[in-house]
Amino acid sequence: MNFWDRVSNLDRRILWAVQMIIVVAILLRPIGLPIAVSSETQLAYDFFDNLPPGSIIWADFGTSGAALVELGPMIYAFFTQAFNNNLRVIGGTLWAEGPAIGQIIFEEIQEEFPDVEYGVDFVNVGYKPGTQILVRGLVDDVFEACRGVDYFARPLADYPLMQEVPRLTADYVDAIIVFAEGSPGGREWYEAAAGPEGIPLIQGTIQMSIPEAMPFLRGGQYAAIIPGNRGAAEYEFLVGRPGEAIATQDANSAMALWLITVLILGNLGFLLGKQGGGKK
Repeated sequence: MNFWDRVSNLDRRILWAVQMIIVVAILLRPIGLPIAVSSETQLAYDFFDNLPPGSIIWADFGTSGAALVELGPMIYAFFTQAFNNNLRVIGGTLWAEGPAIGQIIFEEIQEEFPDVEYGVDFVNVGYKPGTQILVRGLVDDVFEACRGVDYFARPLADYPLMQEVPRLTADYVDAIIVFAEGSPGGREWYEAAAGPEGIPLIQGTIQMSIPEAMPFLRGGQYAAIIPGNRGAAEYEFLVGRPGEAIATQDANSAMALWLITVLILGNLGFLLGKQGGGKK
């Protein structure tokens, strides 16, 4: 049996094992392969990059653990850009798990930005039920809609940042960003606050919801979107903080290259081996 016959008859379990080793190795140590940034993600990055220092952004961490793989890296990248540019963030969500997720990510990011202070640069108002009714309540009176307390049940009035935002309007808030796993998401925020009050809205969306969000971007209702895991990787690249999303894209690229290599070798083995009419 010549070399090409051995290639043709290689145990498929070996091929899958090699593929698994490649993927795990790259996830642990990302290569940082070049990424072409989409116009949608570039639009989101440029929007925040052009905000003046001190601008206030209302962020909805509208995710559960199920979509954290896609939305988590976006939130990390967003916090990185916001604090690099001296932007301030109020986190409030229509999803029950969102405040805990946002708080965990903020505390991890805070280790990289020791000057960032809770209450001054970031406040987590926590989960409040009500969907669009709640959002309209925020437009009328933030303190009343949030029951006067934050995620930790501390008085919102004690925080300097919250003293600057009595209402969710364009007079006090410069943008809304919604990290949307599903509904309620960007559409609810747009209809109840961003649209009527003229506040720019950016949505970070999971992959399957891109077709739903794209018409709002094309129609001018959304200022920008960050599209899925690929968009998260592009955002990480733009803010200079490679993370899980870039690692995932590296693994996808490496897996595709490996499969192409296997296909080429398999075809060469068939053509050049004995079974394919090669020399005996």
